[in-house]
Parts: sequence; structure tokens; C-alpha cells
Amino acid sequence: MKKTLELIKGKGFRETTICEIPNEAGVNETTLSRHFKNKKGILISAFEHFSYIPAFSKAIREKVK
Repeated sequence: MKKTLELIKGKGFRETTICEIPNEAGVNETTLSRHFKNKKGILISAFEHFSYIPAFSKAIREKVK
């Protein structure tokens, strides 16, 4: 995920191709496409991975129950 964000940061979201992401991350393109529908899905997953917000939201939901 970190490599994906670095690539997108360097080239921009539109200029980064879906083929560059697995090459940069060192994973197989087929494996990547099984986990993510598109480039936007990869970016969202990367943000969620490095963000405290999902964990914070989960903690709040658990407290409210």
C-alpha cells in the first residue's frame, strides 16, 4: 500500500496506470485485480490502511452499542 501511495503521489492519480501499481508493489497483476475492482478501489484501500479514521469509527460504534 505504501508503494502505491508513493507512486500516485509522484505521478498523480490519473497518470498512474493500473499496470504500474503491481509492478511497483512487487505483486502479480492478476492477484491485484482479484482483490480490487479498479484503481480507485486500490487508492481507497490504501487510505483506509494508513488512516486512523476507520479504527476511530469502529471504536465509537462499539461504545454506542
